[in-house]
Amino acid sequence: MTGASNGASALVRAARDAGIECCFANPGTSEMHFVSALDEAPGIRAVLGLHETVCTGAADGYGRMAGKPAMTLLHLGPGLANGLANLHNARRARTAVVNFVGDMAGWHAHADALLAMDIEALAGTVSAAVHRVRSVDQAPELLAAAKGARGVTTLIVPHDVAWSRAPAGAGQAVPEAAPAGLEEGTVEFVRDLAGAIKACAPGRVGIYCGGKALLDEGDALLSLGQIAAATSAVLLCENAFSRIDRGHGRPHMRRLPYFPQDALEALQEFELLVLVDARPPVANFGYEGGPSELVTQEESRVWEIDGADVDVAAVLAQLRDEVGGSGVVPFKNCRGSFAGPRRPPVPRGRLSAAGVCAIVAALQPEGAIVVDEALTSATAYWEASRGCPAFSHLTLTGGAIGAGIPMALGAALACPGRQVINLQADGSGLYSAQALWSQAREGAAVLTVICSNRSYAILRLELAKQRITPSNGPAAKSLTDLSNPPIDWVALAQGYGVRSARATTCEELAEQYWSAEGVAPPSAGTHFLHLDDFSKEELVHMLQTAKDVKAILKSGDQSFKPFKGKTLAMIFTKPSMRTRVSFETGFTKLGGNAVYLGPDTIQLGKREPTKDIARVLSRYNEMIMARLFGHQDLIDLAQYSDSPIINGLTDYNHPCQASGSALSP
Repeated sequence: MTGASNGASALVRAARDAGIECCFANPGTSEMHFVSALDEAPGIRAVLGLHETVCTGAADGYGRMAGKPAMTLLHLGPGLANGLANLHNARRARTAVVNFVGDMAGWHAHADALLAMDIEALAGTVSAAVHRVRSVDQAPELLAAAKGARGVTTLIVPHDVAWSRAPAGAGQAVPEAAPAGLEEGTVEFVRDLAGAIKACAPGRVGIYCGGKALLDEGDALLSLGQIAAATSAVLLCENAFSRIDRGHGRPHMRRLPYFPQDALEALQEFELLVLVDARPPVANFGYEGGPSELVTQEESRVWEIDGADVDVAAVLAQLRDEVGGSGVVPFKNCRGSFAGPRRPPVPRGRLSAAGVCAIVAALQPEGAIVVDEALTSATAYWEASRGCPAFSHLTLTGGAIGAGIPMALGAALACPGRQVINLQADGSGLYSAQALWSQAREGAAVLTVICSNRSYAILRLELAKQRITPSNGPAAKSLTDLSNPPIDWVALAQGYGVRSARATTCEELAEQYWSAEGVAPPSAGTHFLHLDDFSKEELVHMLQTAKDVKAILKSGDQSFKPFKGKTLAMIFTKPSMRTRVSFETGFTKLGGNAVYLGPDTIQLGKREPTKDIARVLSRYNEMIMARLFGHQDLIDLAQYSDSPIINGLTDYNHPCQASGSALSP
């Protein structure tokens, strides 16, 4: 690299050469040379945040999804202080973030100017490494180390270093080291671990995962599912995970409960505990009479795979082979270890927290990134989304609220081809609502769902849990209430340039989701009337899902019941033994109940208007299959039904038969 004109230019170019492509900035006087340098070094996207917590939270979300660091540009100690909460979350997530923090010129430091602070002390609370840059020649080595770090790196750049003349060639990139294979000691460790696992009874081994073990990269998740299938081990994940790739085709994990007593009981059922790239879980708070440590197994019964020292995916692949799991194939001989395709139905009626979770899970597209900071409002989302098309799920890792909206911004810029959905509590969203402006400015594909219960519900829960009395006095009510005056999120978002609407019913939320900018509605609504209503990609996805479901049923897995508690109404104005048997048997095997309505029971448009029949049946049944003579009768049913209509045959077409033929060998 040549031609750096000053220290700031050399540092920015070194950052670019280290692979950094995005800078979240809120600069001030001491960072002006960096602002100019970002124009001189194309390749780094400069994103303005209206508060430093937006910058640091966005860098966290970016790093979690991109797998490489973004940089922040912060103004002196106060700017860093403003961003500390989300840097704390990044530290707990072990996200690679590179902070460039300006400081007073060296010769001016003694003057104790108004903005002077002990930046090293501040940075040390959240950073894995803190360096004061005294010469730009340090930059490449420092940035190369930061790129491979699992945590926050903070570079403090005095004003005079930023403006000082940099020699040609300053900041030459440092070549990356080639990844090493597993060391002999690790190989032996894995063999011993495999022996210990195989010696345990089924269901008595818990594999507790975090970090790299929860990602698709390197087939880490596939290996975990194969290990669980081969050994009957139970897979668990951190409650506050950085990122987990979830959904159909991935192994389903138990999420460790939030409250310590529940978590303690969940872990005590295992005689052997394996920690994979996760620190031993501890209680988030020390409650009176409650536990501190959650791992109670003897030290010899706890095995740790540290992701800082080894290639996690490679270790899991070896462990899979050692326990005999290499031949496990999802949905064929996996003993139900992998999540099958399953979405919850879109609920109806008055909106509730569980309803919000169900609607998001029912409608989120394949490849979605769900940034979850809805706290008490999102407790139902984990189970509701277990069988959704493949997606990534991010949570609040350090407990410092105000991360969700900025993280969604960063995730969207890291993965521009994927839809980001931010499930957001209203109270914590107010900590960093300014990030909505940056989302609008950058054109980020983010759909924010504010769960506006107008309270700090978690604090009310804590008052009750700790048996604090009085728990409903004037002070307790005032300090947990957000309704006086009510916060108008629609107006707030519109003020930041984001389209917004309010929903009070499930139907309104679903409709608003489909009409939201950047979110495409299903091409054929909820009905299956004609193959031409669907895109090629949607048809391929449906056929693949059908193949997966068929494989699950053939495997003998009895746990896959996506239609449990649901009813299918089958209208036959044109009877058919094969159609009735196939629909009734299939729906029953998947957990549901089917109701047969033959020509003697129902006559569309004769005994009752089709409109009334559609409304009555959809009130009592989650799905309706119709095998009819007239295609117009089918169209009328679909027009007035609130439940999905499936075309079992009309005088115009037979899409079910065509789909079945496509699956036949």
